[in-house]
Amino acid sequence: MKKIFLLLPLLMWQTVVAQQAIYTIDVNGDILTNSQFIDPFFCEDQNTPYEQMYSETLPLPGFGKSCTLRLYNYRGWADTEPGYFRIIDVEIDGVRALRMARSDAWDKFNTESNSTDDYYKLVRLDDSTYALIFVSFVYASEPGPLTIVVLRDGKAALVYNKDRYITSLTENPLKIHTISQFPEAVPESTHASLYEVIYQDGNLLKWRMGKN
Repeated sequence: MKKIFLLLPLLMWQTVVAQQAIYTIDVNGDILTNSQFIDPFFCEDQNTPYEQMYSETLPLPGFGKSCTLRLYNYRGWADTEPGYFRIIDVEIDGVRALRMARSDAWDKFNTESNSTDDYYKLVRLDDSTYALIFVSFVYASEPGPLTIVVLRDGKAALVYNKDRYITSLTENPLKIHTISQFPEAVPESTHASLYEVIYQDGNLLKWRMGKN
């Protein structure tokens, strides 16, 4: 009987850590991030000259303000070289609200099941909340950062940045299946731990382990 009682807290703890909110929204409507899901960007080229290679005013009905996305890469970067952009700026009403920069490049929005010429994926979560998703170029057969920004009520927040590769993505509701390593690069005994899911729950994004 004692062993059963000892097992119950362990099982409850495993259930808690098996799924978590990537961010929450407080009573004022502000986005509260979870540092567990945000790894720092590696950027050693802060003095390298950059040039803007793309800009777009995002279509955000219900967001309440104008939102412009600007992407930058090294000046003179050749189209034949890997990656497309290294700085992401999000401007709200003409003022920079968020900048993300890294030495290794983000890529066009390609997943294991779908290739596009788009630089990002924009998904509406509710009337005033959007997920802006970026993927990275794969260097040396290792996943680069999967980066997610949430846009809500005229504000922008980085909520997710971890080395993950998207194996599939569906919408309505949003569900992203990822792997943390390519299975062929690691022992088979570790494969079960590679799979994670980011999924929509109302206007929130949550995370859990597993394939489904």
